[in-house]
Amino acid sequence: MKLLQLSFVNFKQNSYILVEGTSANDRFFIIQSGRVKCFSEVAIPGTTPEILGPGDFIGVVSCMSGHGQPKNVVSLTPVVAIMVHKSQYPELIMKNTPVAMKIVRSFARDMRIVNDRLTKLTLKNIILDSPESLFSIAEYYEKSGHYNIALYGYYQYLKQCSTGINIENAKRKFIALRQRAKAAYLEPSNEIFREYPADSMIFSECQKGADMFIIQEGCENFKSCRRKRSYSCAFKERRYVWRNGIARK
Repeated sequence: MKLLQLSFVNFKQNSYILVEGTSANDRFFIIQSGRVKCFSEVAIPGTTPEILGPGDFIGVVSCMSGHGQPKNVVSLTPVVAIMVHKSQYPELIMKNTPVAMKIVRSFARDMRIVNDRLTKLTLKNIILDSPESLFSIAEYYEKSGHYNIALYGYYQYLKQCSTGINIENAKRKFIALRQRAKAAYLEPSNEIFREYPADSMIFSECQKGADMFIIQEGCENFKSCRRKRSYSCAFKERRYVWRNGIARK
């Protein structure tokens, strides 16, 4: 069996490994030894530089998304890192699943950080992802006539906010909707494949969970009720999804 060929690279102390705003790279790095500092040229109030060390990943967001570098990365000590080309990622998934999953988690975490930074810059405030918001999300879909989605939202609120301020109202609404609506999966299942009818909530904004999905076919709509943003994606190939999604026709 052919071995996956990965390169080791060395960076001296105080070296700029990645520069904020530069074009996307076709590679990312896994730190083997040493420490790096990740920061932005224009500091955002309430944020501090991030210090990363052995086992951490840098450059994943830019490499995987095709966008420019979101932060500067400077070595605080001499650093040894493994360089992974984007083209090597599929092979890495097959041959080293734990590392591949850690990269996925790193990417999701970094994208969340980027999203929060943009929210602070554009809206001048922070929109907290509190499970308490599940009630208003469910209410939004109920008022717009999407009862299957609303049912799912109220159920997740009851599950995650058993002492929430809207608990009694959520119980009443859930019981009323249960008579005329149906959610594909109120609870996670152990099935390898799941099928969602059109206009089904796959997972909700502010919902806690450990599931990640690979879309085999179909179209999803990603929407933020609180940020008033929405976009749709149609997939003909497998794609990883770990954001809020609603199945569409």
